[in-house]
Amino acid sequence: MRNEDVVKGAIEITFELGLTRANTLFSHSVCPDEINHMPGDITREIYSHFGRMFSLGGLAGLPFTGLTGFKAYAAHVPD
Repeated sequence: MRNEDVVKGAIEITFELGLTRANTLFSHSVCPDEINHMPGDITREIYSHFGRMFSLGGLAGLPFTGLTGFKAYAAHVPD
């Protein structure tokens, strides 16, 4: 699928679930390879929609963080 199609579908689903900029912190575990962090990539597009982003690091799409990383994420999640 094209990035644009994935982003559009993800945003439609989050809208249906009531997720907004005010009540959502977008988090991702995308591998840090530069190919995954270029203009137009999925994480930047979803970040643009939600306005903030928290990186859990990543390796093959799996969060590359431990308990401390998840606690840091939880401390930033909106009430």
